[in-house]
Amino acid sequence: MSISPETFPQTDAKESLAKTEQQSLRVEIEKMDTLMNLMAELVISRSQISGVLKKLSIKEVDESLSQLSRITLDLQNIVMKIRMVPIETVSQKFPRLIRDFGRQNDKDIKFVMKGQDTELDRTVIDQIGVPLTELLKLCATYDIEPKSERMKNGKPTVANLFFSAYHEGNHVKLEIVSDGYGNPEDLFPAEETEKVRKAIDNLNGKFLLAGEPGKMTKITILLPLTLAIMQSLLVKVLNNLYAIPIASIDSTLSLPITEIQTVQSRDVIVIRGEIIPVVWLSDVFGFYSDTQKDNIQVVIVIDGSKKYGFVVDGLLGQEDVVIKSLGKLFNDVREFSGGAILGDGSIAMILEISAIVRHL
Repeated sequence: MSISPETFPQTDAKESLAKTEQQSLRVEIEKMDTLMNLMAELVISRSQISGVLKKLSIKEVDESLSQLSRITLDLQNIVMKIRMVPIETVSQKFPRLIRDFGRQNDKDIKFVMKGQDTELDRTVIDQIGVPLTELLKLCATYDIEPKSERMKNGKPTVANLFFSAYHEGNHVKLEIVSDGYGNPEDLFPAEETEKVRKAIDNLNGKFLLAGEPGKMTKITILLPLTLAIMQSLLVKVLNNLYAIPIASIDSTLSLPITEIQTVQSRDVIVIRGEIIPVVWLSDVFGFYSDTQKDNIQVVIVIDGSKKYGFVVDGLLGQEDVVIKSLGKLFNDVREFSGGAILGDGSIAMILEISAIVRHL
């Protein structure tokens, strides 16, 4: 398989970066942050009212709540759009970066970008530039061969390096593809790769590194549109509440505890012929219960290309949650990406899937 501009994934984003004339208003980012915080408080208040009214079941009030929910959602979408900034803000420097690198290292690299008007929240944009730059450098340095070696291996002396951005559901997918050695797990320095992975984890994103030896390396990054409000599944472990990002969930199921098997000293379940490692969240967080159960609730989560089964004590439903920073005291706690204030005032910790499964 070879890659070229024609075979690279197409996007719906406009390929022209020409600016259209439109009315605009300059707003300080601090004011936008304040507006976003107020929007978050409104979402919490709506959830609180919804929680109370579920117990009352008054038709007229239910209709008013539905209208409030629609208005809140519309306002939320508008505020989100105002905060959106095109990825071009950080990617505009990439062509020169790659061009200069090629000249300095005797590599002829054709660099192509697509979907650069794809938008992300300003907070995400401010933090994604450095990881993307590092990934492009890794591809140019360790994946793309020198011209003489490419010629020896029957490859064109001009290497291809692509960067694309496009929307996928409530996320933005970023892809970097290079037609080099195609063995990134062995060639990329582990320390540099881990640094990038942690930066993307901090953005509640997903990072996948894949290669096809002798042909291509592909890096995929999945980022949330915003870091402020997140769709999540609320779960219970003993009497503790946790939020699992919907974007990380494949499915949920209930099954007899007897279906858990042991493979190489690890608990696993087999779903449609696929062996999935089991993670007992009660063990992860040091909880103990002597209650014996005949059935267990399992949330199948996805981390990169792998699936894991998180065992929980209860599924409480889906909810939009407002993400709050945990502060400096939790800097060393990798299992949580933040906290969420729920409608009834309780707090749920947001699980960091990658950090939890990395300890297995």
